[in-house]
Amino acid sequence: MSPRKTEHKSGGTPLKMARYNEKLQCRKLSQLLSKYFNNNDYFITLYYPKSTPPEDLNHAKAQLSDYISNLRQVYKDYGKELKYIKFPICTKGGRVRHYIIINKSVILKKYICGLWAESACLSRIITLDKLPPADKTAQILIDLTKRDFTMYHKCYITSRNISTACKR
Repeated sequence: MSPRKTEHKSGGTPLKMARYNEKLQCRKLSQLLSKYFNNNDYFITLYYPKSTPPEDLNHAKAQLSDYISNLRQVYKDYGKELKYIKFPICTKGGRVRHYIIINKSVILKKYICGLWAESACLSRIITLDKLPPADKTAQILIDLTKRDFTMYHKCYITSRNISTACKR
């Protein structure tokens, strides 16, 4: 038997690879949304008014970290487990926004907003049933992170209790 030569397949141009990676991210995010979240869960937008922006990106990251840990503690007090996907975004104009999808619990919307009661910080909460289907929502969120830039190396960050394995 003669040894077969395996041809090394090139990945394509950087533009093709970027499109492929974006498509893969959308598919993976859509699967996560479908598997771990339902229509009653919350889509939260946390943002700063123009008059009082955060001092720097590290300060914004710290505030988001504090918010998530406070939210996790509240869920723990109620005997529930917090599942979230967060999208920390900084626009080209320097505005910082945090988009977070969390599982619904017995916690009231007002209480969730109250946790983000930093000085003049604003929040908005809607349920996922008011958003497009999971695949369209994933595409919109990925496009947001592509248009602006994320404060981390990834487009989104999930809680540890969400398995990020992607079916092909």
